[in-house]
Formats: sequence, C-alpha cells, structure tokens
Amino acid sequence: MPSDAIPEVTEKILLSVWKLSGVEGRPVPEERLKAELGSESELSERLRRLESQGFITKSEGDGRSILTITPLGLSILRQLEEDKLQELR
Repeated sequence: MPSDAIPEVTEKILLSVWKLSGVEGRPVPEERLKAELGSESELSERLRRLESQGFITKSEGDGRSILTITPLGLSILRQLEEDKLQELR
C-alpha cells in the first residue's frame, strides 16, 4: 500500500496510539492522545473514521473514552513504516 494512500494525519494518530502503548488490552485515554497530538482539529471525526475502518477501537472505560489500535491498524502502520524504509534505500 503506497503511503500516500493513507492521509498523514491518520498515520500520525495510529503512530501516537502505538507509542502510548494502546495495544492488546492496554487502552489509551482519548484525552492523552489529544495531549500528545496537540490541537489537532477534527480529531474526534478522524477517530470515528479510523474506528469505522477497523484501525482502532474506541470504548468507554471509567467514564472516559479509551482507544486501542487493532491488529489491522498495526498492520497498516507497519506497512507505512516499511514503505518509508524502502524510500530511504
């Protein structure tokens, strides 16, 4: 998958959730993601889109929204990173 097929902001969100360890039952609070990404406009809409594509799961826990990257999201992120490495060669 060419990296320009995925918007840069989508890649940035997936990478941020992964860096915050939002994988395999270790959800990340949405507020923490917002703090990581700064004042990303329309973040909620982009998160809904990623959830509908199956890249992340969003649920409620302890009265707040929590996020986890799915295996599909990890696969997409890995492919994007491999594409970047290929471009460096």
